[in-house]
Amino acid sequence: MWRFKKDWSLESSIAYICGGLVIAAGVGACLLRGLFFTDEMYPFLTLWFVLCCACSLYYLVGVGAWRKSGGGVGAVRGFTGVNGVSEVSEVSQVSGENRALRILLSVPLIILSLYVIHWLCGPLSSQGTMNEMLRWGLYASFAILVCFCAVNLVERRILNVTWSMLGMTLCLSALLAVCGVVKLPFAVAYSNSSEVSATGVRLAGLMEYPNAFGAVMAVFLLERLFAVAVYYGDPKKSANMLGARSVGLGMECADAERRSRGEEGVEAEQGKAGSTTAALLRLLPLFPYTAALLLTESRGAWLTAACACAAVLLWKRQLIAPLLAAGAAPVAAAALLYRQLARAGLAVEPVPGLLLLAGLWAGALLAGLWLCRRQRGAAGTARAAMLALAAAGWTAAGIAVLLHVRERITGPSSTVSARGLFYRDAWRLAAEAPWLGRGGETWRHSYLAAQSRPYVGSQVHNGYLDILLNLGFVGLAAILLMLLAVGWLLATKSPRLLPPFLVIVLHSVVDFDWSYGLFWLLLFWLPAIALAEHKQKHQSASTHPQSETKLPTHSTSTNPLTNVTTPANPLIAHSTSTNPLINVTTPANPLIVQSTSTNPLTNVTTPANPLIAHSTSTNPLTNVTTPANPLIVHSTSTNRLTNVSTPANPLIAHSTSTNPLTNVTTPANPLIAHSTSANPLTNVTTPANPLIAHSTSTNPLTNVTTPVNPLIVYPTSKNPPQIRLRRLIGTAACCFSLMLGVLSFHAAQGEKFYRQAIMSVDPSVKVELLQQSLGWNPRSPRTAIALSRLLSGEQSVSLLRQSLLYSPENASLSWELAEVWMSSDHPGAALYWIGQSLRLDKYNNAKWVKAIEGMLLMGQKKLAEGNRKEGLICVASGNELLLKYRRLAEEEANKGGQHNDREFRMTEQADDLSRRLSMFALRF
Repeated sequence: MWRFKKDWSLESSIAYICGGLVIAAGVGACLLRGLFFTDEMYPFLTLWFVLCCACSLYYLVGVGAWRKSGGGVGAVRGFTGVNGVSEVSEVSQVSGENRALRILLSVPLIILSLYVIHWLCGPLSSQGTMNEMLRWGLYASFAILVCFCAVNLVERRILNVTWSMLGMTLCLSALLAVCGVVKLPFAVAYSNSSEVSATGVRLAGLMEYPNAFGAVMAVFLLERLFAVAVYYGDPKKSANMLGARSVGLGMECADAERRSRGEEGVEAEQGKAGSTTAALLRLLPLFPYTAALLLTESRGAWLTAACACAAVLLWKRQLIAPLLAAGAAPVAAAALLYRQLARAGLAVEPVPGLLLLAGLWAGALLAGLWLCRRQRGAAGTARAAMLALAAAGWTAAGIAVLLHVRERITGPSSTVSARGLFYRDAWRLAAEAPWLGRGGETWRHSYLAAQSRPYVGSQVHNGYLDILLNLGFVGLAAILLMLLAVGWLLATKSPRLLPPFLVIVLHSVVDFDWSYGLFWLLLFWLPAIALAEHKQKHQSASTHPQSETKLPTHSTSTNPLTNVTTPANPLIAHSTSTNPLINVTTPANPLIVQSTSTNPLTNVTTPANPLIAHSTSTNPLTNVTTPANPLIVHSTSTNRLTNVSTPANPLIAHSTSTNPLTNVTTPANPLIAHSTSANPLTNVTTPANPLIAHSTSTNPLTNVTTPVNPLIVYPTSKNPPQIRLRRLIGTAACCFSLMLGVLSFHAAQGEKFYRQAIMSVDPSVKVELLQQSLGWNPRSPRTAIALSRLLSGEQSVSLLRQSLLYSPENASLSWELAEVWMSSDHPGAALYWIGQSLRLDKYNNAKWVKAIEGMLLMGQKKLAEGNRKEGLICVASGNELLLKYRRLAEEEANKGGQHNDREFRMTEQADDLSRRLSMFALRF
């Protein structure tokens, strides 16, 4: 009993640790701006990987303790449920669910491995590849954690509550920032371009980017909207949904409570689920999610949400009516709020703003509740009237919003055409390394060299192209396979979660959503929720006899080959199996106390469990009473009719007794390992002791090998393959977590010293801090550039060359080297690095002008020193650079100024340099 409690404590402790890490990920996503900037994620990642390493060590210690103790249930069963019953799978079966889960959990590890390979082989940017390694280490571990929580009964509550709290935190913080209650500096994005915003202001929330924030709000809105639609579309089914998860807050009731309540509990729960409070809680998040989505003015988020809804509703047409009723009032109220706040430029006083928000929210709740209940309860004309009213609400809201932003939707869009430029340039860049890509953050570090126009865009605005640039077609194929597995899981386990999943998949085509870690967390969260709901429904069905899936009570199955009748559930007390060939009735569960088996040939009644103290078997023909427990010393049994004799000492190894009537040979000591009894009539070999681990019975007619005691889980001293595999996985997880934790700690220390150096005004202190930063993280190019500007020429060149080993095509590092050589007497080296830098950043006015001026000054200096030849070479090089600059500027001017975001043209300073070079050429 103590061992079982210890094992259960191990499993429950790991479950709570996993739940705590899921909560930590949600909190980090809110506080760290959606996990976009890797530089500010380093401390969080360090703590995360340390906790993952500790969890892995704890798991390994628990498995080791299980092995030393000789076995147990909870420590080795992996993802388990209550009372030792497995919940993850119908474990040994290779089903579609298991394959999809394997793909879901293995693809992040494959992506992480690809980044590790790039990092070891020399990528385009070592710093960027390290950042992606840390990110995918987070994603892979998070996927494992949420899947563990999904199949663990206790942690499902944490999983669902954290999802709901994350969505409401992101939403309400943005709305309260608009009302002036919460101070968020970048919660509202301003723009002077009518193509970017119809009103000049857009809601960005904690993510500080309206398009990404709009997509996140669409994900949470559709998840809740379809949950309400499913509930009101099938009230009988929805009444079985557990606790407040079905009411919108993501909680679940304990399975033990449901068992104890029985049929009356189900009816009480149905009454609770149908109460007004529960119904209001279901509808509670719809209005704020819709209002936040509209205030972002994200056309991509609106369009993808509409497409996702349409795709699923075409498949599940029965959800159209309840979805119209559930969303009409919240959408209409949110549209009214959007018009009011947009007219004021998202600048309202706190008290009027809060009153407007609260009033519309309350009205949307009450109206939505009334529509949903009338739509579900009405029939015929009344139901049609309710649906018409709901459709009118949707139509009015759509017209109010579209009239306000019609110019952005119907007119030409520079942002759409700019994305077309990004995609064309990205395809050309991807063709340079099509199979494995060029490592992490390829576009960010190479777009200046790849761009065909002088646009500003360090993000490619397409998640799939970003993966293609980083990891090539191999990485992209792995991601697409994972998305297919997630889609299959959602479609088969919980179709209502398909719309939010489709929003993530579709919106990432037109924006850089996948640069936010939050989107990957949501992507792994959705299948975990679907799996949790499926497991909970399965448990609920097996718990209540009134549900669709019932536990068989005294039901039996018959094998026609052996004519053996076996109960469907061997755990049911007093259920028996009968073999008519030998006419023996045997209890299905030999562990049940006082169950007996009767052989009419010998008229012997024997207890099914020979370990029960003082139980006896009596043969009325011979009047012999035999102890049922063979451990009793000196006990003997004699049957004169059957001529069966049993040794007086049953502890003698391999001693046997033979019954000539049935020709059954039985070992005298059934506790001897691997001892068996053979029945020639049925040709079945059965172990004498059903409690022996790994003991099995074999029927050659059906060729079926069955364990005698299905409740025993590996109670052997040997190390089975499952335990070795678990220990191997735990060890690998611990090592990878430790490695990534050390890496993120070094990066965090480097970032800390870099920030301190930037804030310092003392040059000597700044040099010391930058050297410490570079010592912790030598891969950072900006730290090397900042330090090189404070060092002498030779030290600066050595430092920059060392940094180029980590970022071989960094335009800033090349330009720093060019400036160092231009300030010296090495025109050849200066001209080489000028060419390298301009090749990597050709649409940079400042570099062209400074390069031309630098070569002119070097030529004048050489001529003043009397070195006419080198002086003229420098002047000629400057003149050649000027001609290239002029030609490139004229080509860009002929293309128009629509995408000339960097304002690349011939500047007045360049024209002045042209006159100086002309005069200099006339003199010499």
